[in-house]
Amino acid sequence: VGFAALLYVARYRNVETSTGGLIALDAIVASVLGGASVLGGEANLLGAMFGVLLVRLLQNGFVLIGVPSLWEQVITGLLLISVLIVDALTGNRKLSYPRFARTP
Repeated sequence: VGFAALLYVARYRNVETSTGGLIALDAIVASVLGGASVLGGEANLLGAMFGVLLVRLLQNGFVLIGVPSLWEQVITGLLLISVLIVDALTGNRKLSYPRFARTP
C-alpha cells in the first residue's frame, strides 16, 4: 500500500485523506464473491480472480449507464449483504468447527 500511495502522489501531485477509502469495500466484495468465507478458512486464487472480475465488470457497467458514485457504493454494499445472506441460508460453510473428541 505504501508504494502504491507513493506512485499515486508522484502521478497526481496531491494527496487527499479520502483517496482510496472505498478500496477495502471492493476488496471484501471481490473476495466474498470469489468464495472466501468471512469467518476464515480457505479460499483459492481462481475464485479470487473471478470475484475481482465480477466487481470490475459491475463497476464498468455503472460507469457506462451513468450511475452516480454514491449509488455505486450502495449497490456494492447491497450485493455484499445479499451474498452473505444467501451463503448463510444455503449452509455453504467453508470453515468446519472442531468438535470435541470422545475419549475411548
